[in-house]
Amino acid sequence: MPPRLDSFQRALDRFKKSLDPKHAQAFLASTREDVFLEMEKIQDEQGRNRELRGLERLEPFLEAMTQLGKVIEVFTNTTVFLCFVWGPIKFLLATAKTHLESLNKLLDAYEEIALIFPGILHYQATFEQYQPLDNVLENLYSDILVFHEKALKVFSRPKWKMLFNAAWKTFESDFGQILHSLRERRKLLDSEKGSAALYEIQLMNKKIGHLQEDQIENEEAARRERHARRIESINRRLGPPKYQTDHLSFINSRDIPINRLKRSPGEWFFADLRYQAWQNSNARESQLLYIHGAPGSGKSTLMAATIEQVLGNNMPDVAIAFFFFRHLQEDKNNLNGLLRAILAQLLDRYPDLATTLEEEISKKDTIKLQKTDELEGLVSKAIEAFQTVFLVLDGLDECADGEAEKTIDWLVSFGNGSIGCKLRILCAGQRDGVSDRRLLSLLSTVSLSLDEEIKHQEDITSYCQAWGKRIQSQFEAEHGLEQDIVARVSAGAKGMFLYAKLVLQHLFHQDSIAALEEQLEPGVFPNTLEKAYEKVEHRVFTNSPPSKREAATKILSYVVCCRRTLCWREIQAFFCTDVTKREANYKRRLAWSYKELCSSFLDSDTIRDNYAGPEDEVRLVHKTAREFLIRRRRLDIAQQTAELSVFCFQYLTSPPFTLGISEEDVLSYAKKGYYALQDYTVHYWFEHLLECVKSLDPMTNVDKCQDIFDLALIFLRSYGNREKMAEFLRAETYTGLTDAITKHLPTHGRERNAYLCIEIRTESLRQKIAKLDFGAFTAEEQRVFDNLHGPRTSYKCSKPWCDFFKGGLVSEANRQKHIDEHEFPHRCAYEDCIGFKLGFSTNGELQKHNGKWHARQNDANSFPKLEASSSLSGDSNESSLHEACRRGDIGRVRQLLESDAGKNAINIYRWSTESKVGFPLSIAAAMGCKEICDLLISNGAFVDIDEGAPLRAAAENGHLEVCELLISHGAIVDKGSGAPLREAAKMGHLEVCKLLIQSGADINFLWNGRTPLHEAAEAGHVEIIDLLLHQADIEPNKGAHNEGRTAAEAAAAEGQIEALHCMRASGKVDMSVGLLRSACTYSSGSLDTIKYLLNNGHVDEADERCVWTVLTTVSKEATRKYLANVGLAIGMLFSTGNPVFSDVERLTTELGYKIKKIMDYNKSAFEKRWYLYEKEIKDQKRMMEKRTPFLISIMEYLKWRIKRSDWSRFLENRKEFGMELDTELGEAVNKFVKRIEGNRSTTIVEDQPEVEGKAEPMETAIETDEEMDEEDDLF
Repeated sequence: MPPRLDSFQRALDRFKKSLDPKHAQAFLASTREDVFLEMEKIQDEQGRNRELRGLERLEPFLEAMTQLGKVIEVFTNTTVFLCFVWGPIKFLLATAKTHLESLNKLLDAYEEIALIFPGILHYQATFEQYQPLDNVLENLYSDILVFHEKALKVFSRPKWKMLFNAAWKTFESDFGQILHSLRERRKLLDSEKGSAALYEIQLMNKKIGHLQEDQIENEEAARRERHARRIESINRRLGPPKYQTDHLSFINSRDIPINRLKRSPGEWFFADLRYQAWQNSNARESQLLYIHGAPGSGKSTLMAATIEQVLGNNMPDVAIAFFFFRHLQEDKNNLNGLLRAILAQLLDRYPDLATTLEEEISKKDTIKLQKTDELEGLVSKAIEAFQTVFLVLDGLDECADGEAEKTIDWLVSFGNGSIGCKLRILCAGQRDGVSDRRLLSLLSTVSLSLDEEIKHQEDITSYCQAWGKRIQSQFEAEHGLEQDIVARVSAGAKGMFLYAKLVLQHLFHQDSIAALEEQLEPGVFPNTLEKAYEKVEHRVFTNSPPSKREAATKILSYVVCCRRTLCWREIQAFFCTDVTKREANYKRRLAWSYKELCSSFLDSDTIRDNYAGPEDEVRLVHKTAREFLIRRRRLDIAQQTAELSVFCFQYLTSPPFTLGISEEDVLSYAKKGYYALQDYTVHYWFEHLLECVKSLDPMTNVDKCQDIFDLALIFLRSYGNREKMAEFLRAETYTGLTDAITKHLPTHGRERNAYLCIEIRTESLRQKIAKLDFGAFTAEEQRVFDNLHGPRTSYKCSKPWCDFFKGGLVSEANRQKHIDEHEFPHRCAYEDCIGFKLGFSTNGELQKHNGKWHARQNDANSFPKLEASSSLSGDSNESSLHEACRRGDIGRVRQLLESDAGKNAINIYRWSTESKVGFPLSIAAAMGCKEICDLLISNGAFVDIDEGAPLRAAAENGHLEVCELLISHGAIVDKGSGAPLREAAKMGHLEVCKLLIQSGADINFLWNGRTPLHEAAEAGHVEIIDLLLHQADIEPNKGAHNEGRTAAEAAAAEGQIEALHCMRASGKVDMSVGLLRSACTYSSGSLDTIKYLLNNGHVDEADERCVWTVLTTVSKEATRKYLANVGLAIGMLFSTGNPVFSDVERLTTELGYKIKKIMDYNKSAFEKRWYLYEKEIKDQKRMMEKRTPFLISIMEYLKWRIKRSDWSRFLENRKEFGMELDTELGEAVNKFVKRIEGNRSTTIVEDQPEVEGKAEPMETAIETDEEMDEEDDLF
């Protein structure tokens, strides 16, 4: 029985659905001869221009299709099925001929199919005899249709040439699956041995189909992930306004009664002929539909419903974007914000466009990218890629001054036909006599007034009826009263949903039927929006007791003046937090909800009737409510702005935010909810300060400005970079400070972050809070934390300027990926390249990468040059195989390994200036490409090549799965001097370390005096240190007799306090020898490390050797570069808790001495002496007057320990400065010296003048300028 006609018809019908109707009609009459005629035409044109591209490559495919057509025609008795093969071929050739690169790639694709496609005529008898093979023939035909479906998507779009490279990448991925399917089906036909195998063949054919579906699904998932990463990277730099939130807000803002309506408000609009004409994507021209109405008429809600309607119509080659202008939001009240939002939406919804424009975007710095003229160019390119673009805009009247006109001019530039795209604009706003007149006169505009639409008024009446039933049920009133309410409110609304909402809610909250009837009386009933607001005002500010009035005023002030929408718990936190007392008291929280206190002035997207959820986002019911409250002087915006600025500075400099605060103190404050406002204040302190600059007059607000000035200086000193903040810290007045800030401090958080350490300190606090053991909290403490601080598990970005700084990331992995997008925003354009996955921190690094690995791809548009050598030469394939491994291009690797030359390169070393691993397997392992590693090994790659370089590279880069693969294939874990475990420990890859240890790695393997424990300790990887110390055969003190440093000494030298603490806690590590010397001698050591060692008893002779460890090396030539660490030694005097040292510290603090200012080294070729920084010349006189007593005390202390010649030099310097030792300080120093004398036998040298004359000759050494400069850099 021949294959069934309906099987081919189903495949053809699916293909037709993907076609433009005009293409489907044209293909219906296409023939094989049409294709040959088109080929001849192209060859003639290319021959004249000397651009022949070898169209003969197409002939094998045409022959295969001819055979397929003959077999199908025999079985179906029709030729219509092959028409839809010949037609696409002709169209694709005619289109691609104008772009030689695309024509080449298209011909290559046809050639590859021809190589795989079976000769169907050879199987005709088999098809006729064995029915189970029917599906194979049908599927072969279907695969060809799918191929053309994908190819037509590339070539039939507007501006397809601009998008070609990106679109072809997507096509190549799909094409690989099609080739795989064709290859498997041919194997089925070739494996047919008779009827006995037919059943198995049929099952295999079905299995191939399922595998193909799985491949498509997996590829789609991978494609979506790549696109999401690309969009996140673009948005990091583009910074689009949060356009989605406004849309969702208006969708969710309908209150309970409106959801009970039998029909959805706005349905009449979608049935209106004016809307139908606007949404017709096949219309030949651009059009603007202008919706206008009174404030509160429901325009925004209608636009939100329209956006849902348009987004639901998934039309090919049609783009959709929307934007809600908002008057008081600086990123949403201008053309710039609109352009960023449109571009973000078009790139998000259309992956090929994102791929095309990503490279151009990545080349621009962030500041330049966000300029309006740059954005206009990018948006123009994006829009031109589509046949039709729907653009929905709401609130054009809410633009800042002059921005509405700019926006209209920009819209007109598209609407006048200057581009090939049809722009369908839906714009809503109030008629202001300026913008609307320009719109109506300049474009093909159709207008619609909600105030005059009967259908719109019917929606309001339906809304009133729903509320009327609710009121009637609440008061158990007569039906006539319900009808009266509906009639009165409907008549007074005059097209305004907002009016109806306010009045109906006001009536609903009356105390009795009598009060309700009174409100309906003439003269009492509010007949305008203003009167409706006055009713709400009376209920909030007149009928409420003073405490509720005060609370309502504060809530409204926070909602109006804060820079973003606040959650209810954040508002509660403002009430609970007293920054003057440095405490948070949960008992000060409000017992009433914001809705109960502020009535209809406030609203939320919540669906709860009581509006009391801690995560409810509280907002004004409408912008007209803000205008009303200010007009009625219920709010003082300038005063509240100043108070918020003061609060931010006081809050962030309060004790709970002290640098280095202990985990115990963090726990204490967190339990009380003190950190609830950290996210808001860190993000918006700068914006509130700028608002103060704009709204406060320093002449009339002297005290308030002085407060802000004082607190701002404290904040900047605490969080600022001293060098970059010098200009601000020199300010002496409020005006001087604000002028410096507005002129020199960047307005964008990303650039401003370089001036502050606020990100690091905030993240440090967050990590300490995240480590809290909430299980140990009492029920009351948990309730306080949840209701003020918020969710216990919240994944937040660490960048204060990011929208996700307050939360919203779904997992720790997602959070880390998101932060990586900040840190490495520049991505390689090639999705299969490892540079796309990892990214680069600067555009320069990206361009360097592109120049090295993608020069050939980037040169694809250049004129082809003839090459003498074959493309499959050994050198070429060696290079290509290495590059393909480095890019992570498994398809290219697989293709190369099918050739002999590619296989020969598999164990060939290729030198690279950028990598220490030069074998294909080592490169793939370093990149973490497990599939490529597996493929290379299966083709003969040596797993232990180059002294185990593959495993070493995988371990160093933390690729666990690759390590598992290599070990499973016999890789020796200690090959290459035990490098895999050492490298993994050094880089902090815990799971890799566990795997290597479990696989038998020697944890004590010593190489150049270093073990894995050395590497982990020096890098501070505590978890790995703990893992190693828990191994039974660990030798924790190994290495002391080689480099002279144990692992503990290595940690001390690098200032790794947590590592030292971990080793001390283990009880296995000797912590008494050499640690202090390492901490003081090496430049990476820190005073904190020295304090830790002294305070934890790691130095037996703390009173004595704490200073000499460094000071005895000062005069030695070999160690003079460590002179800067004398400062650490002086600091150690205060580290031991000795009362004598405390006296010294107190005295020096009172005298205003600063150690850093006198600890520089004189650039003299013959002598050393202390001197003041040249830039501090102004302070010399003051410092001399205070006689720098601490320097003298150190001289007194040094004289009995340092050589005579050195001591003589100190005395000379002392004489030069004219210093004498203060009596009180001298006594303190002498006590200290005598204490040491009691512990050992040393004679104190008396301070006698004649010592100077008896001094031995000075030991000097001539130093070059370079050496002296190097020493200066240490300070």
